[in-house]
Amino acid sequence: MSLKHQLTQSTFESILTDLEWIEGRASAPAGVLTQYCPKNVDRQPVSGVADLRDKSCDGITWLNWSGLGETSKMAKLFEHYGIHPLTAEDILNCESRSKLEESSESLFVVMKIPVSMEEVGVIEAVHFCLFWQGNTVLTFSEIPLKFLTDLDRRLDDPKRKIRSHGVDYLVWALLDLVTDHSLRFVEHLSDRVEEIEDQLIDDEVEIEMETIHEIKNEVTQTYRLIRPCREITAQLSSSDSVAMGENTARYFRDLHDHAAEAVEQVDHLRDKTASLRELYFTLMSHRMNGVMKVLTSLSAIFLPLTFLAGIYGMNFAHMPELGLRWAYPVFLVFLVSLAVVLAIYFKKKGWL
Repeated sequence: MSLKHQLTQSTFESILTDLEWIEGRASAPAGVLTQYCPKNVDRQPVSGVADLRDKSCDGITWLNWSGLGETSKMAKLFEHYGIHPLTAEDILNCESRSKLEESSESLFVVMKIPVSMEEVGVIEAVHFCLFWQGNTVLTFSEIPLKFLTDLDRRLDDPKRKIRSHGVDYLVWALLDLVTDHSLRFVEHLSDRVEEIEDQLIDDEVEIEMETIHEIKNEVTQTYRLIRPCREITAQLSSSDSVAMGENTARYFRDLHDHAAEAVEQVDHLRDKTASLRELYFTLMSHRMNGVMKVLTSLSAIFLPLTFLAGIYGMNFAHMPELGLRWAYPVFLVFLVSLAVVLAIYFKKKGWL
């Protein structure tokens, strides 16, 4: 297995797949409540408000909730944490646009996470929301996000920074995982575009125009989903929120760099997929020209042979060559020799 294939496979395994999207949409709404401080981490599953502990906690509280289908259960959850009805509406509305709302008491972020549905050639968007108030962080998503398990591993390690930093560091860590997933997704999309480009150049592989059209649509959809992340992270990197520490501000500036890199890469892919159409038509024209050149050369070879055969096919009584004993085999040898000479000449000229 080549190094490039290993990297491509690793990138693909780290992003959300169409199977996880389908299974996640069918799963029951549930969450995990994590409360931690520098000394310990406590984690418990949550299926409703009844499973929640008292909001007051000396450490940091993070509720990671997946599934937005049961409105009544979600309403109780919003009421428990004092979430404004308009904010709750944005959380439940999976079609709401990506945005950042910041106040003196809270921070609310809506982002879209791309998922490739390769069987149908479209990009689905996972609705992801983050709400931060005091020492509590709430995350909501349509489906379980497997890449958030990396944050659980970091929390379980007492040597990691996240245990000793404030809640603003947790917010950065969550948004950083979402942004990194988008960046890996763009890398996976870039690998697919390069693969199609290599197949276009390879004469032994035939690519349909539909394939190029599908990948162009996927790149366009991905750009539409990821582009707002750059504006969101830019606002966060320049935020003067009191709750955001000076040291953490450096991490948010780095987060903006990652988001900007993802947008720049997918913007480059937009130009590249547009050029794939031009490359496709250019190669098709080149191959057609090659076929026409061969057919023209063959026609040029058989044209004098057809002319000579036509002469001796005329029904004139006085044609002296017809009376000779070896006229027929000599004529055939002459025709074959003429065809060979013309073929060699055209081959040297590069026409065959």
